Amino acid sequence: MDHEQLNDRIPLAVLMVEDSDDDSRLNQLELRRGGFAVSTARVQTLAEVREQLQAERWDIVLTDHALPGFSSAEVLDIINMTGQDTPCIIVSGAIGEDAAVRLLQSGAIDYVNKSRLGRLVPAVSRALEEAADRRARKQAEASLRELNENLEQRVAERTREVLSQSRLLEVAVNTMKDVFYVTDPDLRLVRWNRELRSVSGQTDERLENLSLAGLFHEEDQPDLQAWVSSVREEGSATTELRLRNKDGVYIPYELNGAWLQAENGEPDGICGIAHNVTGRRQIEYRLKEAIRAVIQDATWFAQSVLDKMNQVDAENVPLRPGIELTDRETDVLERLAMGARNDQIASELGISYSTVRNYVARLYEKLGVHSRAEAVVWARERGFGQGGSDVLP
Repeated sequence: MDHEQLNDRIPLAVLMVEDSDDDSRLNQLELRRGGFAVSTARVQTLAEVREQLQAERWDIVLTDHALPGFSSAEVLDIINMTGQDTPCIIVSGAIGEDAAVRLLQSGAIDYVNKSRLGRLVPAVSRALEEAADRRARKQAEASLRELNENLEQRVAERTREVLSQSRLLEVAVNTMKDVFYVTDPDLRLVRWNRELRSVSGQTDERLENLSLAGLFHEEDQPDLQAWVSSVREEGSATTELRLRNKDGVYIPYELNGAWLQAENGEPDGICGIAHNVTGRRQIEYRLKEAIRAVIQDATWFAQSVLDKMNQVDAENVPLRPGIELTDRETDVLERLAMGARNDQIASELGISYSTVRNYVARLYEKLGVHSRAEAVVWARERGFGQGGSDVLP
């Protein structure tokens, strides 16, 4: 790897699975522009992917979707087999919605279209944060497992003794970012952690003997009862319910629980963990929205257009004679050249979506172009959009 020493930047080791040297360099350039000190290796075969993952510790993997002889799905398989929990982002051209959803389910953190590299830095930053959170959670869970060897079995056998005597368990439970809870056979809370107090805004006095059902949305009560029945019948079960937070907002949580039994075999309640899945839902929503945009928008840049833009000397291309743009038209054209969608332009300029659409239509007429792609090329050739993604010389 070639290492970059920049004191004021965030070190980032990137494994680049990419058969295009130009695309690899564009990815690196975008990351450097986002404040990262990038050290990278570019690989083009599955054997090289496996070799690099075994030889080095990478902060993140950026992979194209369709490569000669294999796809990003096989790259994800190799990452999963290493057990290193290295986050992976798909950086590719347009892909189908079904394929994108399958990649997300297989472990991909996000999908960034090559024509929208402005999303790369936020996606990488989010992936690194989520990886750090996972490591912290795993460390807490490892401490809990080290103390108990088998949390479910140990809690079932010695719940009251462990919860009353083990200070280490108390610390471990309270460092978890997930909600931890224990109920009695009537589903009243008898034990909980700091996270439940923080999320619900309830004091220990109000939580004591509170029914588990009192934490969740009224419409979710049938699902809660079905989950309780599954826990009793199968020993453990998982469901998703909406938990009311301290602001009165209902947040989706994945509820895991195991049925406890007393030493005499009598039912003793439920012990489990509830995990906030809002982030996962947001990622899935953003991915689906991005896929819909890819499917609906037929104006993605062709590679030949990008090559032409790379060769343009903006200072030597004059404005078309007789074209006069208003300040607002100039603002819209600047953001259009940076690759912004109409809704993003409307948000940035504080105007309505329909107003932006009208400005874009007038720009087409003034510039003598017939599509968004032509307008962007026209603008980039004349120096607009320099605040967007850089291109290599």
